[in-house]
Amino acid sequence: MPTRKNKNQIGNKRYYQVREVVTITGVNDSTLRNWETRYPELKGIKRINGRRHYTDSDIDVIRKISYLRNRIDVEDVDAPQAASKATQRRQNQTSTVQESEKTESQLSVSVRELKRASTELRELKGLLQELIKQLS
Repeated sequence: MPTRKNKNQIGNKRYYQVREVVTITGVNDSTLRNWETRYPELKGIKRINGRRHYTDSDIDVIRKISYLRNRIDVEDVDAPQAASKATQRRQNQTSTVQESEKTESQLSVSVRELKRASTELRELKGLLQELIKQLS
């Protein structure tokens, strides 16, 4: 395992074992287990061998919970609500990005349809001009 210059640094790994998360966040393993049951935003991934593994996203949630509980002195009742609000904000941002991408995709389709219609109108104009010449 590569050494970290900073205990708060998250590496480029996909999953972290409990001991790595403890080192990164400073939150002990029994607290992590407790928080997994208390805070729905924190979902440690369990492997077949029964060991818990965490993602970068899980580590961010752990840091937020720790900050809220220690720095702001939030009581146990308020911390889950604060963590849920943070998750909701993240979901709203994701939803906004998805809506923007959908709108962009719809605009691309509309532009293609307009170009196709423009081409068809030019062709129709040419046919009508030929017809007018033939009738005159």
